[in-house]
Amino acid sequence: MVRHWSRKSSTKGFTLPELLMAMVVAGIVVYAMLSLVISLLNTDRRETAKAQTQTEMTQAMDYIARDLEQAVYIYPGNCLGTSGVTDICKGLGSQINFTAAGVTPVLAFWKLEQVPDEELPDDCGDPPDPECIALLTGRHTYTLVVYSYQTNLVNHETWDGPTVINRFQLRRYTNTSTLEQTPGYSDPNPSKFGEWESSGINLDNNPVLVDSVDQHDANSKEACPDGYTDSNTISSFYACVKNPSASGQDAIIYLRGNAAKRAGQPNSRNPVYLPSIKRQVKARSVLNYTPLKLE
Repeated sequence: MVRHWSRKSSTKGFTLPELLMAMVVAGIVVYAMLSLVISLLNTDRRETAKAQTQTEMTQAMDYIARDLEQAVYIYPGNCLGTSGVTDICKGLGSQINFTAAGVTPVLAFWKLEQVPDEELPDDCGDPPDPECIALLTGRHTYTLVVYSYQTNLVNHETWDGPTVINRFQLRRYTNTSTLEQTPGYSDPNPSKFGEWESSGINLDNNPVLVDSVDQHDANSKEACPDGYTDSNTISSFYACVKNPSASGQDAIIYLRGNAAKRAGQPNSRNPVYLPSIKRQVKARSVLNYTPLKLE
């Protein structure tokens, strides 16, 4: 009886076709599960890239807007080159060599910058230095701010392309407590900011504000309203600046990011990867400022 059951049990098991079928079914199930996981990971990556880029573009626009709200004079777009406009402005490009720094100016303005109490001079000397007295009385200086874009990012280890936005500022003093003046700085005439002149300004202090800015679709720009001057040919970062007038100035800023590279779709022009922001900001007024008028 024992030998009979032993022989009978030894014949039980899976046949080769059954094993092959089981392997095929298991492979299909595993493949389906892996495909689902990969799809979920890719979807999460795309959504994260879009959200991150949208957040960064919003933060960059907020920063520019807060900066621009302190402006006392905004350079019209045709004042950013080297030629300028007769009787209106000197070409800012002839005062600052943007080409050497590899950047293109988009938005430039003079702003009134408050000097903190802890940075003011302790003593103006005897006899008092008139410049020191003026600083202690006014407690502010004029600062030139220039936002520009840069597209040449070959082998850049820190920032993603295709374009980054740079922020340059030229303060009057490198050290206000000692009245040490910044090389190349000259105080602007508060009634004729556009005619400011200088030379020998170093653009090494030109930090990046944000990256992953788009640079395509140059022909898809929104036209500037009447009375505003376009600042740039690129459509992803440009400004429409209101020409100087008795009613003051404002600027409409356009900014478009590009999340395609982060999303793993570097050549995609899908609008979902191109978050766009538009903001209109009014500059502050200045006492006794008589703005020049563009013809």
